[in-house]
Amino acid sequence: MVDGRSFLVLNLTPAESRDGTTWGVTYLDLVDRGIQFHDLACDGGTGLRAGMREAELAIPLRPDLFHILQDAHRLTRRLEGAAYNAIDNAERARRADLEARGIIRRRGRRLKIKVPLPQAEVEEAKTMEIFDHWCWLLSEVRLALEPITPAHGIVSVAETKATLETAVELLEELNHPDITAFADDLQEKIPELLAPLEWLEQQLTPVLKDLDVDTQAFIIWAWQHRQELNLGSGYMRAFRNSDSSTRVPNRVK
Repeated sequence: MVDGRSFLVLNLTPAESRDGTTWGVTYLDLVDRGIQFHDLACDGGTGLRAGMREAELAIPLRPDLFHILQDAHRLTRRLEGAAYNAIDNAERARRADLEARGIIRRRGRRLKIKVPLPQAEVEEAKTMEIFDHWCWLLSEVRLALEPITPAHGIVSVAETKATLETAVELLEELNHPDITAFADDLQEKIPELLAPLEWLEQQLTPVLKDLDVDTQAFIIWAWQHRQELNLGSGYMRAFRNSDSSTRVPNRVK
């Protein structure tokens, strides 16, 4: 277990099991040592969640976006493989059809096909369409969960929620069992995925509310490039409270 802010290792213990009881005891041991949990980010491990219940930890649970995307990328590879396989079958059926009609000739035995040409072409079009729509919707989900927009603004939680819910609906309309399972899991995790964005919005709204859009974008851009600009953590505090024309961090000047 690692602290999410400092990356300090809080617990590194060999154990015979990773079930709920083992994790529950671990949580309680950390609490006894003075560790105060704010929330818990974890992958899909059932023992982590079960341990929270057994330890009666009343803290928010945050899913690990990395593992969600890891599962999605595995599905992407399977869908891509199915599409290429369907393309290969359709191409083979086309060559066999041309050969049967005497348009082309080849040496050896007649080319064998797995499915008739009409069926092969239908399957080819269907798998390619599913793959293309999946890739598009997955990219929309990933972009929606970014805390900062391409225009250097803070993402709107309401818009992100609407995008995720729409993506879930469209994913389920693809009528693919693996995609539907992923969409159902994503739907269940939407509140947990939105929680960090809601916290960010709550923290920054009071700070940015009196600034014009361009100034807000500049501050966020500067934060994104703080290493290249050699900005310290206090550059926001150095921000002037005068009119927007002079609202430039002193250290950037």
